[in-house]
Amino acid sequence: MGALMVMEVSKKQHYIFKSRKLKDHIGASLIIRYITEELFEKEGSLNISALGGLLVFKGGGKSLFSFNSTEQAETFIEAYSKHVLQVYPGIELFMSCVDYDEKQDFIIHKIDALFEKLSLKKSYRRFAFSQVDYGVNRVCKESKMPANYLKYMGREIVSAEIAKKIEFAQKMESDHESLNFFNRLLPEHCQYKSQLQDRIDSMKKMIAVVHIDGNNMGQRVLEIKKRFENSDSQSNKTYLNELNQFSTSVEGAYISAFKEMLELLKLNLKESAQKGTDEKFELPIRPLILAGDDICFITEGDYGIECSRIFLEKLYQKKDSTGGNLTACAGIAIIKAKYPFFRGYELAEQLCKNAKKSLAIHKIDASALDWHVSFGEISKSIWEIRELEYVTDEDKTIKLNQRPYVLSNTETVESIMTKYESFIESKRTVDYVTRTSRNTIKSLRNALKTGTNATKDYFEIYHVIKDKMMADEFIDGASRSFDAIEVMDFFKLLEG
Repeated sequence: MGALMVMEVSKKQHYIFKSRKLKDHIGASLIIRYITEELFEKEGSLNISALGGLLVFKGGGKSLFSFNSTEQAETFIEAYSKHVLQVYPGIELFMSCVDYDEKQDFIIHKIDALFEKLSLKKSYRRFAFSQVDYGVNRVCKESKMPANYLKYMGREIVSAEIAKKIEFAQKMESDHESLNFFNRLLPEHCQYKSQLQDRIDSMKKMIAVVHIDGNNMGQRVLEIKKRFENSDSQSNKTYLNELNQFSTSVEGAYISAFKEMLELLKLNLKESAQKGTDEKFELPIRPLILAGDDICFITEGDYGIECSRIFLEKLYQKKDSTGGNLTACAGIAIIKAKYPFFRGYELAEQLCKNAKKSLAIHKIDASALDWHVSFGEISKSIWEIRELEYVTDEDKTIKLNQRPYVLSNTETVESIMTKYESFIESKRTVDYVTRTSRNTIKSLRNALKTGTNATKDYFEIYHVIKDKMMADEFIDGASRSFDAIEVMDFFKLLEG
């Protein structure tokens, strides 16, 4: 009897972002991609084909394989998991298998049973608690694990986990054949800005951490599943083919949208770049996660919002294998470069969830984005921050922000959510007034925070601003200008 096997790396975000170094994040992301997509295709004892295995589906962070027998599946699980434990410290790899008779069993039921078994194994975690060291080790600053190297590739006091991440990042920078996935996304004659984090640290700038997640992906997979619920075992291959086509089309669309976003970023920046150099053009961006509909990248703070907007617009122009347009939500955390990266990523995730929540409440099928600018410690959730800090002092029911914004090119009907174009109009007005009096427009922020009466008094004093700002500043119980004023130093408009 044959078998189905599933493989998943758990706690991916924790593994990627636990370090403070950008190079470690890149290396960790490449390791996960290598383990789940390439390692089992290599020659030797880990080659899945040699053990009668076949990759049948990849999506949702999981890889599904079929084997000719349960014994072969168990042999592969033992060899593969042992290798990962020994060679890739810190990775939490979960694998499970179930018996499967292609001629008798209905594969939908078997996949459900397999995923349930995997979930049970993840919740069990027999070795969740273990002794890390005996108190006599030097401790790696990044992983908080015992150090295995006093010096490693220019770094000091490094654990085996961090050393492996550095190794993979180094191979990517040298265009190693199997680890240049991120480099293959680049436009011609371009490269990612070298030492991006070190540069912005030294300049005390802000960075934008962007998290993007697809809308209704689970629902679309469920719709495919429903079409086969009353079928028999004869439709197993057709079902798997449709799943595979859907997963492949989604991943291809996201990668294509990201490449097109990089191309537009290049065109915008080249307009102001010094001409006449033969060196590769550097883009102020670094992709960290590109896994299906799960995207994360980092940019210099000025470009986070507009890069997200371009990506979402390009994504909507693609279609999945079912013919449906693709929408997603983006969360952009604009933070100090030296702030713990994982905290910034958590904030970006919350912002993405908030955008999805707004779309769901208003029943809008579109893309949306939300952002937050933070100059210090983030001790509250974005929902608590908005409730406590983004309301006027005079009236707590009046909001200062209109975020999240919906992209109108992905929604044909009029939306009760604020459109991104409205933000751009406000930003242009703020920029115009700023050229006349920068301090005056910044002071308006304080008046807006106080409330409607203080804002009216402020406009009576500064007639130039009143002429240029919108007549009704607090329309629909929210400020029109606050969002634009808040990002006046952290936003560059990109054409395209």
